[in-house]
Amino acid sequence: MGWSNGFGLLSKASNRPIHYRFAKKQRHRINRIVAASSLISNDPVLEPADFDWTAKLAENWETIRDEALSVYRHIEAIPPLREISPDHRRIMEDNS
Repeated sequence: MGWSNGFGLLSKASNRPIHYRFAKKQRHRINRIVAASSLISNDPVLEPADFDWTAKLAENWETIRDEALSVYRHIEAIPPLREISPDHRRIMEDNS
């Protein structure tokens, strides 16, 4: 038997909600269904013209770069990825 953590039923074997673990096990099946019903191709390289918003990114790349550099100047204020997303802990070896 499990117990509730306010986000869903938990199993004694895991601290993840049951619906999370179920969806994780079904991820490949879900990905196939989404890919099969997508209006966008599965080709490894897609044409930028197929996505209206890419032109706006290309036009504003300098502004985007400047914003990224501004954030980077305060890098110490950015929490490590493993702190923001616990799911990434196993692929992050340090606190970067």
